[in-house]
Amino acid sequence: LDLLQIMIVNSTYMISIFFLEVPTGAFADAIGRKKSVLISTLFMMVGLVFYPLFRNFYTFMIAELLIAVSSSFASGAFDAWMVDTSQKQGFEGKVDFVFSHANVISKLAFVLGGLFGAYMAIVYIGLPFFIGAGVALIYFFLFLYAIEQDVSHKFSLIAGFRKVKVIAAESIKYSLGHKVIFWLIAGGFLAVFVFQPMNMYWGPRFNAMGGDRIWLTGWFWAFEAIFMMLGAYLVGVFLGRGKHYTF
Repeated sequence: LDLLQIMIVNSTYMISIFFLEVPTGAFADAIGRKKSVLISTLFMMVGLVFYPLFRNFYTFMIAELLIAVSSSFASGAFDAWMVDTSQKQGFEGKVDFVFSHANVISKLAFVLGGLFGAYMAIVYIGLPFFIGAGVALIYFFLFLYAIEQDVSHKFSLIAGFRKVKVIAAESIKYSLGHKVIFWLIAGGFLAVFVFQPMNMYWGPRFNAMGGDRIWLTGWFWAFEAIFMMLGAYLVGVFLGRGKHYTF
């Protein structure tokens, strides 16, 4: 793929997330969080397998769409399950610390995954994708038995669209009515618009500078993930000072 096609593939994911976030959230409320997380792992598994099996521009777009559906179904559902489970088990600590520590661990996984994935790609470029799909399958069975079934409701397509419309209207109204939320959304949009091209270009650029050595790109990614992990750790440090930030 050329750089324009790469950007279009990445845009497929971003645009799909934008349009799918509210509908999948409403759908998750109807079927329950457990089923939502399980559906997420299945879509992730299929999306990852698409990349090495069908290597062309259009199938890459389909893969990004599938992964976007996965991300949308998982968004909020897993975190909400964690909060509910903590409360049921009598956890009295700050949930913010749990999220902060989880973020540090996830960034550590980014480091290890980037390194191992780069070295596996030397053997076969599709190997990291197949292993990622295998991990998604493992998570499917793990969540199948680890997550308790929450209350689900009878799902109606018409009622679901009505709920999506109501949620979208309330979200827009809330965002416009709270300046902090509005400017956070606007700032986040601007930041993504500015930095996303660099996020897409650094890989090919460093790979060319390193003489097309994929393992070297993995080390670049690892250093980037380490700094993200440091940021997640600092969030926990600031929260530990006992300050509360309200809007």
